[in-house]
Amino acid sequence: MHRFQVFSPPEELRDIVKNYFVTRVTEEGDLPTSTIVYPMNIPSLNFLSKQGIYQFTNPEGNRVQASAITMIGQISCSRKIEFIQPGSIISVIFTPCGLNRLLRVNMNDIRDKAINPGENIGVNHLEECRQQIFNANSLKASLGRLNRFLNKWARKPEAVPGVIDKMAALINKKKGNVNIDWLVCEANMSIKTFERHFEEKIGVMPKLFSRITRFAHAVKLLQSKVDIFSIIQDCGYTDHAYLIKEFRSFCNHTPKFYLNENDETRFFFNHLVKD
Repeated sequence: MHRFQVFSPPEELRDIVKNYFVTRVTEEGDLPTSTIVYPMNIPSLNFLSKQGIYQFTNPEGNRVQASAITMIGQISCSRKIEFIQPGSIISVIFTPCGLNRLLRVNMNDIRDKAINPGENIGVNHLEECRQQIFNANSLKASLGRLNRFLNKWARKPEAVPGVIDKMAALINKKKGNVNIDWLVCEANMSIKTFERHFEEKIGVMPKLFSRITRFAHAVKLLQSKVDIFSIIQDCGYTDHAYLIKEFRSFCNHTPKFYLNENDETRFFFNHLVKD
């Protein structure tokens, strides 16, 4: 069995961190147990109490065991996560540019990947941070130690919000229903420069980011029992057929599937997709 909790970051981290997601996997019921993660524009840094709590399906369809510290980039289609042994996971869910700003990783390099960040960016004290988190005597103390670690990195000059952060926020505000040429004008860049910076800082091209944003908002509205035609209008889909096509592209399901989806998936979209 796995249980989830979500916590807000302190005010000083909110332009980098969306929230903290705590997962507890217990031996109640049968292990392994699985869940599906859908595209939601939520890169993350995951700290595990021990290696091998879960395994994930990579883009080639192979199962890969998660390392004790795992960095996950933008995902462009659904991924299966299988919890295989008990333990705890504390995930830092970043704003679209937050991971790039915090650790200077090129997000295009980790698109659709889950990697050990220490091997790729040389952050030697990540393991020390992980040990401090799980040696704390309460969850509140664990999150406090994580806050201090992130704050130290967030004070670096390169962590200051930039143009791409603002464009990503604008896309989310409009539920992905934006014209890319208009965004380029708002950013005051050439189209090639805009796409290059966007892909480096976020991990996908602006058009794909907008499509994922629109899909995520559409799922959230579906789960809130908003009627399908209102969703089409609100999210800017041309018609019902196009909405179905986008859903199949990202998760191999039709919109109707989500009307009866489980509480776990509803929890993800309600907490991780912000209006």
